[in-house]
Amino acid sequence: MKLITTFFLILIGTVCVWAQPAEQILKNADKTYTTRFDLENLSDRQLFIPMPYAGHQFLHFPGAHIFYGLTIERVDLIYTAFPQNNERRQYRLNFNRIKELSLNYPDISELPIENWWIIIQNACANEANARALPHGFLLTFTEPHDVTDFTKEDKLVEMIEGDSTVITTLERNKDWKKMLVVTDLTGSMSPFTAQLLLWFKLVQNTGRVEQLVFFNDGDNKSDSLKIIGKTGGVYGVKPKDFDEIASLANQVVEKGSGGDEPENNMEALLYGLELCPQCNEAIMIADNWATPRDIVLLQKVNKPIRIILCGTDEGINVDYLNLARQTGGSVHTIEEDIYNLLEMNEGQEVKIGKEVFIIRNGKFELLKRI
Repeated sequence: MKLITTFFLILIGTVCVWAQPAEQILKNADKTYTTRFDLENLSDRQLFIPMPYAGHQFLHFPGAHIFYGLTIERVDLIYTAFPQNNERRQYRLNFNRIKELSLNYPDISELPIENWWIIIQNACANEANARALPHGFLLTFTEPHDVTDFTKEDKLVEMIEGDSTVITTLERNKDWKKMLVVTDLTGSMSPFTAQLLLWFKLVQNTGRVEQLVFFNDGDNKSDSLKIIGKTGGVYGVKPKDFDEIASLANQVVEKGSGGDEPENNMEALLYGLELCPQCNEAIMIADNWATPRDIVLLQKVNKPIRIILCGTDEGINVDYLNLARQTGGSVHTIEEDIYNLLEMNEGQEVKIGKEVFIIRNGKFELLKRI
């Protein structure tokens, strides 16, 4: 509950912090006028992300791999000034558009206001013409825009950035066979997906993986439309070769941005268990600080879950400890494997990394940091 409360406080803080910059952008950004902005001649350093006419939700926001290793040098907000004499409502719409961009891509907050531009299409005679024009954001990068391709082994090596959590854990637990592997493909998880794919390339002939499930939290669905158990963006494949699963990873990441921080881990896990009831081990590769939105579905899980936690430098998300404990499973970091969680007694303490947890009322709580 504390983590959920903290998340909402962070989200509210992000919105408040961005209110003033959005106002400053709309007030101070340079403006240009045109009859229609041409999307046909974009350079390889530019990416257009569309929004609907009169709407502030993205039609499709690209996956995090699109931005990996790139720096944005300019943002253009493109919209149509129609109907005329509608300044107040147009201001509120553009304000919400900028806020939506910041929620989907927080790093945009580092861009100075002088690097923002506004392009206004101002020659529409009717609403039908206005709807046919492009609306959204044009992002210009400092170098050519090169989308990461998970099928290219050299790109995967670059993405890992020295972290080996997934590879190390899977190699340390060679007794895991006939595995169902469920992995998060949202947000900052691309480097860990790269690890999984590289590992699979090494072991694909051993048959250790029976079923793979990738999830992206809804295929870019608006957060308000995400229903527990029916969020979507879940894809399964019986892995036969590296190219097959790498191509699917490309598709899943491209289809979804992840949206808000919590993800649909349990929905994806249950989907995998349905596809592969004969799997001996259920492995979840999870973003340590993205608590599943659908933990309520845990009661439907009928197998111990092995959770590989990614991004634990700042500590362990206690929700994943409790998730593993409730299923009789285990938690795994780059340094260690924590088994027998269900067998731990009330009041018992366990040290994981630089933190000590204690069991109170049947659940883990953080006791202290060392």
